[in-house]
Amino acid sequence: DTILNYTGFLTHNDITSIINNFMDKAKSLDISSSFARKIVVLIIEILENNFYYTKSIRKELPEQIDEPFFSIVYDKNKFIITSVNPIRLEDVEALKQRIDEINKCDTEFLKELYLKKLIESVSNNKSSPGVGLIRLAKITKNKINCSFNQFDNKFLNYRLEIIVNSK
Repeated sequence: DTILNYTGFLTHNDITSIINNFMDKAKSLDISSSFARKIVVLIIEILENNFYYTKSIRKELPEQIDEPFFSIVYDKNKFIITSVNPIRLEDVEALKQRIDEINKCDTEFLKELYLKKLIESVSNNKSSPGVGLIRLAKITKNKINCSFNQFDNKFLNYRLEIIVNSK
């Protein structure tokens, strides 16, 4: 069951609309409000990262690019959240390494890594602590799945998929 689909470059209004649409669907599916809020945190984390990254590269993107895509599917006691957006070829390796590092962590180490990154960002006056992917793994308690599909010599499509068990 597809809960929602969105295709296109995001605005903050789109993110708000996606959240509101999800909350309406969650009510109709009788999903507990606490679990729905957990999904909303994931939606915000994924879509905000997508928004800011694609905004930073938008002027460089070729015209024939596939537009970003976001979906939530409900399937037998789990939600599958998928996001696809362009990424610079030069940013891929660092992202892969980061996801691999996070996927190797157990729950306790994820908590420590999350706290460490927050402390580093405060002491280094960073505007973004870089904990988004860690937060996704902490909340879902599942591995982050990703793949890349090259479409020209400068950009790839980055597909992120997370599974959230509802039980």
